[in-house]
Amino acid sequence: MKNVVIFAGSALGSVLAIAQNIKEESNINSYVVCINSKYASVFNASKYVTESINISGGTDIELFNKFNGWFSQKDFSTKPILFFTTDTSCLFADKYRVWFENHFHLTIPSSPILNTYNFKGVAEKDAEKNGLTVPKTQLINSVEHVNKIANSFNFPVIIKPTSSQTKKSIGFKIEIIKNAERFKSIVLPIIREDKALLCQEYIPGNDKKVHYYIFYRDARGNVFDTMGIKTLQSPPNGGIMAKGISKYNAEIAQMSRNFLAKIDYAGIGGIEYKEYNGQYYFIEMSTRPEGFFLIGEKAGVPVTKIVSKTLSENVEYKVYQQKDRIKYIDLLSTLAARRSSKKYFSLFVDYFDAVFNPKTYINTFKLNDMMPFFTHIKILLK
Repeated sequence: MKNVVIFAGSALGSVLAIAQNIKEESNINSYVVCINSKYASVFNASKYVTESINISGGTDIELFNKFNGWFSQKDFSTKPILFFTTDTSCLFADKYRVWFENHFHLTIPSSPILNTYNFKGVAEKDAEKNGLTVPKTQLINSVEHVNKIANSFNFPVIIKPTSSQTKKSIGFKIEIIKNAERFKSIVLPIIREDKALLCQEYIPGNDKKVHYYIFYRDARGNVFDTMGIKTLQSPPNGGIMAKGISKYNAEIAQMSRNFLAKIDYAGIGGIEYKEYNGQYYFIEMSTRPEGFFLIGEKAGVPVTKIVSKTLSENVEYKVYQQKDRIKYIDLLSTLAARRSSKKYFSLFVDYFDAVFNPKTYINTFKLNDMMPFFTHIKILLK
């Protein structure tokens, strides 16, 4: 099996899930590179991580030069497998794709897919063109677009940054807006600063109507997938997955496989759908492992191990049967979600389930590798 390098950001759970699951099965070295983040100490606390470093830089070329310097020092005898856990790291590697392909086995899809599905507005149009049902959508970058939405969209609507790179400057991940007057008051100041947003008509339904689909599609078109429901998001009705449960859905599986074949996707990814009136609406796609990737591994479809075997040319084309009712919880995101809705008894139930239910897995906690969890808590307390 080949060594592994993981690009990390703030989604600690997915990084640990990759390192732990691959190294449990094979005696390889796993390296974590934190790009513009300060979590190397968390990963260095894991017995499944050989080394973790922080690298930072104001420009992509500065980051690339620092990473290239670290890579040169390692003197790998064979190409390692490179995993990505942030959108920005996917786009960063794609910018220097020739170099990365010469030195790594990549787990991301092609450049056209990366530059379509990492940008809101473009992604939805392409998904609809390739057979998925998409909510009514409009890219907003002018006052004309604002007026068009106010006059022709059904409210409530959702507004989002157009990419993960613009999320920091916008200041929110998602906002649900109930009427046209409030829509204008929020959006017009942002547009006047030459920032773009995406607007979608809101699909009714609570968090339990939101479905996740995690997959790996190899170069030959073989698909390994696992799916379920986001039972709680943080913030509710549109944030990251705080809690989830695995549940196989034949319609989502077939629809997603057809879509991936049409766009010729090769790599790891994830799709989010929302169910309403018997339809599954495409919400977004990630071109990397999701932050809650652990749930798929524990549900019996070990995507990262499959990727590692495939790219190490130790391929086993076997059928994996997903286990339903496997649960996942992000303790901190669940705390934030319950506090925002003032559901403190539900928080007690959540934490009780996390401790005593053997089918519930905590995103950064593993019994035989507990130090990353406690190191992270220590950082947060400071």
